[in-house]
Amino acid sequence: LGSADGSIVCLDARTGQPAWKATVEGAVTAISRPEDGEDGGTIIVHLDRGGDRGGDRAIAALAGAAGKILWELKTSPQETASVRIEKGRVLISTPRQGLVALKSPDA
Repeated sequence: LGSADGSIVCLDARTGQPAWKATVEGAVTAISRPEDGEDGGTIIVHLDRGGDRGGDRAIAALAGAAGKILWELKTSPQETASVRIEKGRVLISTPRQGLVALKSPDA
């Protein structure tokens, strides 16, 4: 679960109780399902830091097991991005930056 204040809560699927909580800089606008991998996989989070007011947007990866921020990629204010984790690579496509491939933290 993500919120406008940057809070992210991961719920235990069996109990519905919080498994971990994390805080990121910016409003959480979207969260991907965890990609399979070691230690709970990787969760991709889309962030808005005032993009409609000239601030930036970003994409961040969190460790699924504990919510630790693994990396972050800033995007321009009006830019949206598509993200996919495939064969040990994180593929990010944005209109301005084109296709960016990063090594997945789980690889």
